[in-house]
Amino acid sequence: MAVPVHLHLLVGSRQRRHALIGKSHVNNHSRRGIPPRRDFFSGKGQAILDSIHYPQIPPMQAGRRCCCPRCGRGNLYNGLLTVSKTCSVCGFDLSPHDTGDGASVFVIFLLGGLVVPLALKFEAALGPPIWAHFVLWPPVIIALAIAFLRPVKATLIAYHFKNLRHKYDE
Repeated sequence: MAVPVHLHLLVGSRQRRHALIGKSHVNNHSRRGIPPRRDFFSGKGQAILDSIHYPQIPPMQAGRRCCCPRCGRGNLYNGLLTVSKTCSVCGFDLSPHDTGDGASVFVIFLLGGLVVPLALKFEAALGPPIWAHFVLWPPVIIALAIAFLRPVKATLIAYHFKNLRHKYDE
């Protein structure tokens, strides 16, 4: 069974697409009888206009600052963990960018890696009664979970925006 291989398809970031698509690439296809591929990001496309007006913000930076992944200035949250419907600065619709339970899973694993060794060191160093662990660790875990959930959720939203930008109206 023969499966056609499309070597003209490119996967990757916008910069690599522009760097790889050149005259030799188009000429190779036209010589083989394949019509030249129209690049999604060329011409007067919306993505080009948005990249002119809004600089690309690294997802980790947008996540740490808990700001809009498109403009980098608007607040991402309305309250503690409620994502705003739209950005207050650029008006970008944030409602389709949903992280689900992904942020919670990352925070659970991160806190498990931090709190369990601390609890073991606490037990080995002081040997306190069990009630001391019940008094000490729940407030620590709750405080750290709230502190980590905001930036982790914002980072996942920023990565969602970066990697699936073409699916949403910008």
